[in-house]
Amino acid sequence: GWVFPPVGSTTYPGEFIGQFTVPIAGKWAGVGLGPGMSGNLLIAAWPNSGSIVKTTRQSIAYGTPTLYSGPTITTINTYINATHWKWTYRCQGCTSWTINGNAGSLDYSQYCVLGFAYSTTAVDTPSSSSSTMIQHDDARLYGFNCTNGIVSASTYASYLSGSVTTTTTTTSATATSTTKTSTTTSSVPTISATPY
Repeated sequence: GWVFPPVGSTTYPGEFIGQFTVPIAGKWAGVGLGPGMSGNLLIAAWPNSGSIVKTTRQSIAYGTPTLYSGPTITTINTYINATHWKWTYRCQGCTSWTINGNAGSLDYSQYCVLGFAYSTTAVDTPSSSSSTMIQHDDARLYGFNCTNGIVSASTYASYLSGSVTTTTTTTSATATSTTKTSTTTSSVPTISATPY
């Protein structure tokens, strides 16, 4: 899922809220903020000891991505149970980047084509955000109208504070959750993707 602040926001410049929902077999997952991994900012994450390890990466070719410094990623919510893991995060400084001297950006005021990747093989050092990673098992492009994820500044602030959350019910005795308690319940806006 994706939530974007108002276009041109000076309160929340260059950021968005994202969410990964991954089957438990997924040892790591990632998104590319453009059509393909080469030249686009990459965000990868994986569960480790009940929390999520996150990293930003870059690639100038289709190979193992290297670390990319600059963005700030903050966890808003983590949920891990026997069937899946869900991670909601704030990504600041994530809508524009420079990789190998080439500028790129995520323009969420229009239709977007992004990528995702998934692996059933764990990273080499799960406790480290700088861990090396094996190639993904699956990767695809998908498109959607990013404007469907734009919310008002006050709603965006509510998502950041945790006062707007997704309610999840589980019957698993092994569930671990760090969901913030709130009096208002909503879900991240649903945006229908078009796979490529």
